[in-house]
Amino acid sequence: MHLTLIFSSKGFEKEILFDMPSDGKLEYHLKSILTADEIASSYDREEAIRQIKAEPTGYSFEQLGVVGEAEDIELLREILTTLSAGMSNTDQHRNYLIARCSVALGKLCIKYSSFENAATISEIYDKYPAKKQYGYYFDNILKALTSSIDEKFRIENRELLAIAEIGDAEAQYKKARLYSDKTSVYKNWNKAFSYYLQAAEGGYIDAMMQVAALYYVGLGCGGMDTAKEQFWYRKAMEAGSDMAIYCLANALDHGYLDHGRVGKTDEEADEAISLYKIASEKGIAKASKSLAFKYWHEYDEKEAKHWFRIGAEQGDAECQLHTAMYLYHCDADKQNFSDKEEAFRWYMKAADQNHTMAQYGAARCLFYGVGTDKDEVAAFDLIRQASESGNAPAQEVLSIMYGRGLGTQQDSQKCEYWYRKANKLERLEDYQKKYFDHLKLLTESYPVFDENYW
Repeated sequence: MHLTLIFSSKGFEKEILFDMPSDGKLEYHLKSILTADEIASSYDREEAIRQIKAEPTGYSFEQLGVVGEAEDIELLREILTTLSAGMSNTDQHRNYLIARCSVALGKLCIKYSSFENAATISEIYDKYPAKKQYGYYFDNILKALTSSIDEKFRIENRELLAIAEIGDAEAQYKKARLYSDKTSVYKNWNKAFSYYLQAAEGGYIDAMMQVAALYYVGLGCGGMDTAKEQFWYRKAMEAGSDMAIYCLANALDHGYLDHGRVGKTDEEADEAISLYKIASEKGIAKASKSLAFKYWHEYDEKEAKHWFRIGAEQGDAECQLHTAMYLYHCDADKQNFSDKEEAFRWYMKAADQNHTMAQYGAARCLFYGVGTDKDEVAAFDLIRQASESGNAPAQEVLSIMYGRGLGTQQDSQKCEYWYRKANKLERLEDYQKKYFDHLKLLTESYPVFDENYW
């Protein structure tokens, strides 16, 4: 007994003659009797999109991965983000859909050479709980994406690659930069390190610095290696890099974290201080700051102030803040009278670099008219900036200013919002428990600013 089945779609019609099995049950796999082009011609983009938006299925993702257009990449990315937000070991259907959506997204990325979302697929796979069941979907599409990305890289950088291959150190460095760009679809730390190392061995100073930095974090080089980190910073220093002087000092200062060692020897500590001072003399503010904090932690206030001041003059915001703080708070009984005007000047320099604690200090000076003319509106503006950047003490001051109408119009809703923000009172019941504490801040007798905070 024979049976004829007719398969038809928009693009073709095909008759297939089957021998009917004796049990009367006919089973077949579509891909075994139709070509890939015949199957694809039956796919409907509009229907696939409608299905995906309503209730996605593996088949709808398969369709869109084949017949989708460039504009569908964003839809698939959004769906994938939503699905992956609820990943778990128990929801296997969701895990299946995540895998199929990833494949569809990857196929369209390859089709339209739009690889910005390749990293999204890889990041989701890192956390994917069903690798054993559906991991092969990811493995296959990620391999295809990697191959396509590499090919695009070779095409776009043909000349650079050719020069790098013949040993040009600058070209090798530029090639490494392409592979180490965190925003690039070509990011590959192993390849980046390999080319940085080639360029470093060719005498390229910036490459030496990068090799040392990668040995410190252990990216692309097989793991952390303090000895090699210090070796390459020293090579860069000897080749004439001022920044390498600071970086070597820092490497000696943090000491060994591997090779069976922890910390540093006295000789290494002394060399670190010597190199910090040399780097500071060359205008590297980070070196001055490192020295300042080293003396600060050793309770050597005189040396700490000295190096904070140098770092402040070199433009470091944190050094400017500490210089301002010393000037604002120093004790009169030590014959070291505070210079409030200069304190305000340094607070403002750091505040202009968006340092939130400096914004707080400058706002306090403006609010009380200390070291500058009194200006509550300007004080409010600085406190608002610090609050929006997440500074909790500033958020509490902003709540007070809204609650009392200082430097701005009174606003009870914003007053409550910023108090809750400052004290992490997300739930209303938590705020209600602190309600009377909040009211206390709004009384005239309560100080607006904390005099002991920076």
